[in-house]
Amino acid sequence: SNLQRILAIEQSRNDPMISRGLISLAESVLSLEEKMDVLEDIVARERRALHHMEDLKEAAQDQKSEIEEKIRLGKENENQHFFAVSTKMQNIITEQTPNRKILQVHSTPNTSKTSGYADPPSRTARSSLTPKILRYSTTTTPMIELQHICFDIITAQELDALSKGVRGRISLAVVNDALRDIERVVKHKYAILQHGHKISEYRKYANAHQELETTDHEGLPWVSEYDMRHSCPFFRSGESTARAILAVLRSLRRLKQVPSKRSEVTYVCLCSNC
Repeated sequence: SNLQRILAIEQSRNDPMISRGLISLAESVLSLEEKMDVLEDIVARERRALHHMEDLKEAAQDQKSEIEEKIRLGKENENQHFFAVSTKMQNIITEQTPNRKILQVHSTPNTSKTSGYADPPSRTARSSLTPKILRYSTTTTPMIELQHICFDIITAQELDALSKGVRGRISLAVVNDALRDIERVVKHKYAILQHGHKISEYRKYANAHQELETTDHEGLPWVSEYDMRHSCPFFRSGESTARAILAVLRSLRRLKQVPSKRSEVTYVCLCSNC
């Protein structure tokens, strides 16, 4: 460099003070050059990191677009399924509704001589002649009255009669509280199936019920372990405690375990009124 050439010239002049100053200046310049190299490396790494972040952003945007497209297709399929179910239910209602041409209301005077047509039946007559369309109906499970879903409480004599291995350390109050929680969940389920007003909620329970229902349920009210796990407080006490409570209720013939479709477990409610 120019500085090194100047340094060589001054050294040739044998001026020690100028030589020392030039040497110090040369060292400072070398130090600055090294620092510049380090800064250039840092800038290059930051630039590569920035490019990588931009690539990640583009990939995330592509993934977001793909997810939104799947959600849109899922909603379209859901709407198509809902319309298909609605059409099927409408066809069932149409088949069950009697033909109005054959209805006769004797209390209404016949005016066919003047108008050529018989008077339509009154509102009272129509409501008495039209069959009631049940909100929920399957080939295996009849309509279940909600007041009939009621467990008999467990007595101390029943609990004491169980073996220590089955009962464990479960107290009478804990077992009866769990029984009432299960009864509440079952009533809520059948209330939605029979009188649900929200279409999405009714469709969710109806589809789950029909997918899991088998002939082993014998027309009795039942509930899935999935519903109990997400709605009954005793499952929050721990898996082992919940299993012990269910074992006690099965031993005391309040519940009957039934394997259902898709390898899911359901429990038939052995109520005294069912």
